[in-house]
Amino acid sequence: MLFSSTRPISEKDIEDALEATREAVSEALESLRQDAEAADRGVRLELVAGGWGYVSRPEFDSLLRKYHEVSERRRL
Repeated sequence: MLFSSTRPISEKDIEDALEATREAVSEALESLRQDAEAADRGVRLELVAGGWGYVSRPEFDSLLRKYHEVSERRRL
């Protein structure tokens, strides 16, 4: 869900889709967030606009903009 969504996903939407408790979803998201913080990862899991989503790490911004031929600022 988190990788395929074009928008941040609320914890409530995740709970409903997985038929999981709030506590289980919160724990799982925190675990995923911590895993994504490893130095060798190209993305981070962030709480954005009231939902969770994977975003590219800032240090890869210029490389990704060049590769995708993006001139305006947006998340890749």
